[in-house]
Amino acid sequence: MNRIPFSKRVKLSAPTVGERSDTGTINSHDTDPDDIEEQEHQLVHKQRIEQRKRNTVVYLETIDRKVLDFDSEKVCSVSLSDSNIYGCLRCNRYFRGRSRGSECFAHSINEEHHVFISFNTFKFYILPENYELDSETSKSLKDIRFLANPTFTKKQIDLLDKVSPTASDLNKQKYNPGFIGMVNFGANDYANAVFQSLAHISIVRNYFLQDPDRFKGTDLVRRVSLLLRKLWSPYLFKPHISAHEVIQYISNVTNKKFSIQKECHPKDFLLWLLNHMHSECVSELEDKVISKTFRGKLKLNSKKVNFWLISLSLPSATLFKDGVESEVPQVKLESLIKQKSFQFLKMPNALIISINRIDSTNKLAGVNNSGINPAIVKFNPDRLVVNGENYKLSSNICMEIDSEDNIVSTTNDKWFDKSKNIEEKLHYKVQLLDKAYDKWFEMKDLKVRFIDKELLFLSSSCLQIWEKVT
Repeated sequence: MNRIPFSKRVKLSAPTVGERSDTGTINSHDTDPDDIEEQEHQLVHKQRIEQRKRNTVVYLETIDRKVLDFDSEKVCSVSLSDSNIYGCLRCNRYFRGRSRGSECFAHSINEEHHVFISFNTFKFYILPENYELDSETSKSLKDIRFLANPTFTKKQIDLLDKVSPTASDLNKQKYNPGFIGMVNFGANDYANAVFQSLAHISIVRNYFLQDPDRFKGTDLVRRVSLLLRKLWSPYLFKPHISAHEVIQYISNVTNKKFSIQKECHPKDFLLWLLNHMHSECVSELEDKVISKTFRGKLKLNSKKVNFWLISLSLPSATLFKDGVESEVPQVKLESLIKQKSFQFLKMPNALIISINRIDSTNKLAGVNNSGINPAIVKFNPDRLVVNGENYKLSSNICMEIDSEDNIVSTTNDKWFDKSKNIEEKLHYKVQLLDKAYDKWFEMKDLKVRFIDKELLFLSSSCLQIWEKVT
């Protein structure tokens, strides 16, 4: 019987390089010390990765989608900084940075909230370990990314006026993208009505919905684009949104001329918005989409001037004559336009008409709301001919008077105050055309309802946008 030499038997039974003993340690027999160190390092690294995966699974389960909306101004809730902001997916609060010593890092330690989204890149991070979620894991958070930054393909945008699909929120409540309520924080209903109107002017809407990355270098345009994309988003967690972020920005740059706590006329806000969006589009994007859509030209007193809108005055209306109540006067929109003393030279693609109803000169002492002209303006929403051009109504902003019997429902209850002037008592709603089915929706704060187009003229219209029919 041939015996195997002892030296050979040892080599046959010894582990090869990289083989581990039953205890998990690396056997050092006949192994280079550098190889041992490398293998130990790989083992520790593998254990860390496995632990990270286990932690990630646990952390993702702490996300609370019911509190998320990402509509508020993107500023740190601690330092009030607006740079490098992250959103906590557990409590919906915003914090700056994610390095050690940052507000975001401290929040993850103190509150044990671990999953955050970057509002610069819309990537997800785990804190305090401070690592980015891999692309495969991030797929499970795709709905949150779309909530924070809705995007549309060209095909989807082209179908917006042809198909009107319904979507569902987290509670399975159905809503119609593009026709949703907006939060009123006290007195920003005028701004809500304007933003919803702009979101239904096809040229402007399509421009702001497509390729939003090109707006990163802008301030106002970037925020308006995000708001309009949210208005049309089928990925909302709630059937409404708020314009808090963009209104807060505008409030800061206008020294609170326009804010969420001060009622203003939609016409004044729209004019400011068009001027500044046009300026930013031209200077930063070299694009004149705003002026090409809304700006026209007319001749007034032998001078050629550009215009954003035409302002119409109503005939004086006296509801009480010799102590007897009289009928509300009625007038056709075409007749009001023909009374203007100017000549149109170039018609815009979207014609904005302002109907002046507030007239403090007609206010009567002791008579409520006598400074508001109640005249009914009659119009056909399907056809308006101005200077030989055909237009169709897309948006109709109307005013209402707050009264003790008609308190407006807002997130912050706005109780009737008899000390308010006429402007402060006004409340605005908007009526919008669903072009896919030729139906009309009415939005009043969070309330959304269908409305018969034959009854549109009965509302106190104060600002309309008509789109040219081609």
